[in-house]
Amino acid sequence: MANKDKYRKQKKDKKRYEVLRSFMSSFTLTAIVVVAVAMSIPKSPVAIIQNVNIFENEIVYQVLVTDEDQALDLSSLKIVLNGQLGDYANPLTLGLNVGVFEGLRPNTSYKLEVYGSKGYGAEKLASMRVETKASSNGAIASYELVDRLDFYLNYEVNIIYSDVNQLYSEVNLYYTYLYPDEVPDFYDVIPIISSNQKIELNNVPNEHTTVHLYLEATLIEGGNVILDELTFYVPFELSTYLYLEQVSSSNLKFQFYEDYYFTENIEYKAKIYYRHMFIGEANMISDETDMYHGGTIFNFLGLKKDTTYKVEVSSTYIDPYTLRKETVILHEEEYTTLGNYDIEYEMTEYDQYFEVYIYLNDPNHYFQVPYYFIYEMVDGMKVYYESQEFGFTPDATGKYVTLIVYKPDLENYQLIIGVKNQMDQAINDIIIDQII
Repeated sequence: MANKDKYRKQKKDKKRYEVLRSFMSSFTLTAIVVVAVAMSIPKSPVAIIQNVNIFENEIVYQVLVTDEDQALDLSSLKIVLNGQLGDYANPLTLGLNVGVFEGLRPNTSYKLEVYGSKGYGAEKLASMRVETKASSNGAIASYELVDRLDFYLNYEVNIIYSDVNQLYSEVNLYYTYLYPDEVPDFYDVIPIISSNQKIELNNVPNEHTTVHLYLEATLIEGGNVILDELTFYVPFELSTYLYLEQVSSSNLKFQFYEDYYFTENIEYKAKIYYRHMFIGEANMISDETDMYHGGTIFNFLGLKKDTTYKVEVSSTYIDPYTLRKETVILHEEEYTTLGNYDIEYEMTEYDQYFEVYIYLNDPNHYFQVPYYFIYEMVDGMKVYYESQEFGFTPDATGKYVTLIVYKPDLENYQLIIGVKNQMDQAINDIIIDQII
């Protein structure tokens, strides 16, 4: 009887355990689903009110906005100044924003708020309480790009200041332009002679340049005080170069030079199109053997002769100022392969030299110059050693030449033999390319 009661109790406890286990399993599954859904929701953009300068009737702000998950509806981004007698709003963009609210009531409390939407309604991203008051102060109220030249940019900067307490003997704006990793060692100076003054910053280099400004007052009682400071960047653009290195009847070969300063979080792609139809993507391989030119080499092989193709080089990168992932087309151009020609050659090696006979049927007269190059191979790098050009002898159906290439006294070298156009070095067919 005791054993039967014990069995009933164990069975009851087992059912209770199975119910509990079922409940816990359901809870765990639900929790996992909830977490998975939560993880798919993009992060909110980040807004930081970096600096605020207060005047009797103005409030100057510096706000930095980033959007790493590209969640933000950019048209919804704004900064709002809330007051008892009304609200003021200015649009914002990703990156650094500098602006001013004007015509405000003195000695009045306001709330400064940044809003943006991910598609679910306005979300408050940052806020702070401010109060207008008369004071001796100065601020860099705005900066604006007003002109783009080939290699330079021109900006207009607006300065406001007041000295109700008569503390300053003079106020000056100091500014400098810096390349990445460069340390400032010299600042230009512009005197501030009015309470609202516009200043031109001309010939700012447009390649990854940082502009640093600070507004400094000299005190009547002695010493100096920095009233405001601003660091901004020129619009982010990649500086790259693409060169057609070789074109033949079936090949397009390019040399590509990446941006010198921006090397992290970036990927380059080279694609080729025929009549708007994508037909291939080339591997972009760094040419680490060429100590003189470097860069990245890519080829499109197996192309049709006498055919026009469009080549497109693009990059995908993380914008360092907005943290957004961007894709841009850097180069887009059409190239035409060569038409009919036939090359025959025979290479004979002797003790002291190579003898190379080349016969060329070239009805379009693409090639006028047969040549060879020798590069010494030193620690995996190729170093120019010598080269020579020759001339063809015509016959009834084409042209021919015999090249004598003397063997250099080198342990390892690269021998390149080809034919090229006299005027356009890219029209070039390499016949022999050997490491010896």
